[in-house]
This record gives sequence, structure tokens and C-alpha cells, in this order.
Amino acid sequence: MLRQKLTNSIWRAAIIELAREGYARLTMEGVTRRAGVGKAALYRRWPGKEDMIIEILLQSKLVIIAAPNTGSLESDVNQYLREAVRILNRPLFKKILPDLYSEMTRDTRLGKIIQEQVQEPKSKVINQIINQAVSREEMVAGADYLLAYDLLAGPLYWHMLVNQEPMDDEFMGKLVKIITTALKSC
Repeated sequence: MLRQKLTNSIWRAAIIELAREGYARLTMEGVTRRAGVGKAALYRRWPGKEDMIIEILLQSKLVIIAAPNTGSLESDVNQYLREAVRILNRPLFKKILPDLYSEMTRDTRLGKIIQEQVQEPKSKVINQIINQAVSREEMVAGADYLLAYDLLAGPLYWHMLVNQEPMDDEFMGKLVKIITTALKSC
């Protein structure tokens, strides 16, 4: 019980340090200072920061948005994007996600885990949204799933994570219309 409490404390410290410093500048020493533990407490659990972050990712309940099935593509897109905005407005997510996405582009174990644990499940959700639209004949069979994924995720992430702009209802409404129209021509 005490060991798990200490591990949880270290995890919290690691997540805060990851959000503050980014993965590249994250150090085991920084995590030990924030957690108020000695280096041995970390190194007994993990040989290095990559292993520590991988375990945190694998043990955490990563939030993957479920595919809505509201009966129309526009409503599905609206619900999906609104749930994504809710998640992206969480301060730690807003800071950590761009950094994790950049790590995904590297040929590392961490990059592969992020691909498996984040990207692949999100891709399945987008495929489900598209399949539902195809079955309702709102989109043609043979839709470009990769383009659909980019259309659903890209503008929102760019707006909120790269440009650091808030998402208001007016912008959301425009975005839903534009994405829905574009998806129908995929």
C-alpha cells in the first residue's frame, strides 16, 4: 500500500514535470525533486525516463473519445469535436499532447507506444464514424480514411494546441460545417 502510494506520487510528479519541461528536457532528477524522493526510488522502478513515461502511459486511463452515432454525420462530427475540445481544455493534456505527438515521430520505443496507445485507437474511432456515414449513405463507399482522420483531428488540434486559441461556439459551428462538407467529398 505504501509502495503504491509512493509510486502514485512519483507518477504525478513525472506528469507535472513532463507538462512543464517536455519529454526532451524531462530528467529523473527533476521528477525526484518534485516528488520529494531519492533517486533510488525512481531507479528501483524504472531504468530511465523512457521506461517511466511508457509505464505511466500504459497504466493511465488514456482518454480515447468514443465514436458517436447520433444518426447524422454532422451531428457525429459535432459531438466528436466537442468531446475533443473538453479533453484538450484540460491544462495538463494541453501541455503534454503536443510533446507526445512530437515523440511519436521518432523511432523510439516511446514513439511506438504512443502510436499504439493513442493514434491507433483514435484512428479506429474515426474509421467507425466514417463507416457509419457510409452506411447511412452520407458518404460514398471507398472514402479516404486517412484524409478523413486528418480532417477531423487536424484543424482542431492546430487551432487549440499549436495556435493556443480557445474554441468558442461560433468557431466550432463553422468548423463542424466545413469538416462535414469536406468529409462528404472524401
